[in-house]
Amino acid sequence: MVVGTIRVNVADSGSGVDPALRSKIFDPFFTTKGPDAGTGLGPALSQCVFLDHAGIIRVEDSDLGGAAFVVELPTSR
Repeated sequence: MVVGTIRVNVADSGSGVDPALRSKIFDPFFTTKGPDAGTGLGPALSQCVFLDHAGIIRVEDSDLGGAAFVVELPTSR
């Protein structure tokens, strides 16, 4: 972690995110769900917010066995 940043790690013990899908998960309208189960905009909008604040968001494997979303933001700009 870079000095001057704050990191938040949100992890679960679910089925995780298929490594083949990780490069697409932040694409607008990308979803693995059916047409009545969401728009696929949540991760894309989240990424826009973090990028607008000079931060990052990424998905990786969780120590709990599922997925972990990691957010890093600068403490000042």
